[in-house]
Amino acid sequence: MVTARNQSLDLNPDYHFIAADLTKGNEVSNLARQISELFGGIDILIDKIGGLNTPGGGFSAFSNEDWKMSFS
Repeated sequence: MVTARNQSLDLNPDYHFIAADLTKGNEVSNLARQISELFGGIDILIDKIGGLNTPGGGFSAFSNEDWKMSFS
């Protein structure tokens, strides 16, 4: 399963792609719903979103304010 705002033209056809802008809460919620429907849940999450200026601890340590500051 791969997600990004736009699908790469060289994406391995064995991977399932879902377009999502992870800076938008509603798109993250929609992505999680689609993954749950397709695969029954999320077993492993690799957070590769790029240069954030937020506290350490991964995505689950971010407050809503951290997300807003990172993507404004």
